[in-house]
Amino acid sequence: MFTRKLWITALIWVLANMAGFLTGSLLGATDGGLIPALIGGPGDRVGLILGDLAFGACIGLAQWLAMRATYWRGLSPLWIALTAIGFMIGARIGPAVTFRVASVPAMLPIVFGIVMGTAQGIATWWLVRRRYLRPQLWIAVVALAWIAGEAIAFNLDFSHWGVPLVGAAVAAVTGLYLLVFNRPATFVDSALPVT
Repeated sequence: MFTRKLWITALIWVLANMAGFLTGSLLGATDGGLIPALIGGPGDRVGLILGDLAFGACIGLAQWLAMRATYWRGLSPLWIALTAIGFMIGARIGPAVTFRVASVPAMLPIVFGIVMGTAQGIATWWLVRRRYLRPQLWIAVVALAWIAGEAIAFNLDFSHWGVPLVGAAVAAVTGLYLLVFNRPATFVDSALPVT
């Protein structure tokens, strides 16, 4: 079941997500991102929205490149835009919902992860639904992935150096779904050589 090709694909997926998350954080994070700092300063709504879109686009680009290079050659570049939009929606709605719903600190990453993951999952579901046998699970899987990621983010106080770990957590959960539990029929026809 776990071939060399599958391990290489999983490694590429995790590393790409880590890179996308780190680059996105440095460019677009609410606290300390380049774009929000340059456009209007801290708290400026336009700067925050543009920063979120850049953050999400970096994640989406990294994921798109990894999937196209390994097993999903026909993936539309729309993945990048959908990821950016999903990230922005989750990042703008997440804090408002989280701090209204969760009164116990341990619940903060769970609620925030559900909001971020659901927004991301719904946004990218439009492309996943045509490729996988059980696409309805994608939204729940992405929400679980973001719960894992936000648990790390909250525990590390959203520091830039911890962001690659968040990306690795999100990648681990989504990768299990994409590569193992719900493998596409065309996985065999990927860009990696069969060994």
